Amino acid sequence: MLRKPDPIPGISSVFRKWLMSIFFCITAVFMTAQTSGLAHPEGFMENKGQIVDQHYQANPAVKFLFCSSDLNVQLRMNGFSYDTWTDETDSTSSVEQPRENYYAEQIRHFHRVDVELINSNPGVEIVPTDSSATYYNFFTAGTSSEGISDVRCFAKVLYRNIYPGIDLLFFASEKETGVKYDFIVHPGGNISDIRLHYSGADEVELRGGKICVKVSG
Repeated sequence: MLRKPDPIPGISSVFRKWLMSIFFCITAVFMTAQTSGLAHPEGFMENKGQIVDQHYQANPAVKFLFCSSDLNVQLRMNGFSYDTWTDETDSTSSVEQPRENYYAEQIRHFHRVDVELINSNPGVEIVPTDSSATYYNFFTAGTSSEGISDVRCFAKVLYRNIYPGIDLLFFASEKETGVKYDFIVHPGGNISDIRLHYSGADEVELRGGKICVKVSG
């Protein structure tokens, strides 16, 4: 849950707004289940140490991260997670302040759903493809003074042999702002080996042949 900091006394409103913008830019790049991502990079961003947890410790469990305006998807070795959120604005505490000192408090509520690939290959090979020309450098809380440089995004991430004779391919949807995935069953693969366990959702059900996951908000 993120909160806007209180106005800093003794600092001009212009400089204070600049500080506030820097604060939110830095906060955005933490990119854990508690964040909404940085400028929504296209595709799946590799984790080279820039992704940290809520305690500002490196979070190597996340291998790739997809960010959009209202959804984050974390890719791990043997599962993945959906992060959704809703925003709540509370301006009542600032009503009595002068206009130049007015900052409405914004609270972000997150809801995370974890999907475990049951009995999947613990040594699966994860292969990203279609690298972006753009790269990102991170100098944020939780990283060393040298920062993390040359972080790339990828259009696709392939889990090779996630089950015997079965690959798992994640890709960004071209028609929708989100992520899709395909299980690719090769000759000799057994589709019944694929088992997904959902946790954290308000409700999970099959509806018209589709998995429907209900989350807060």
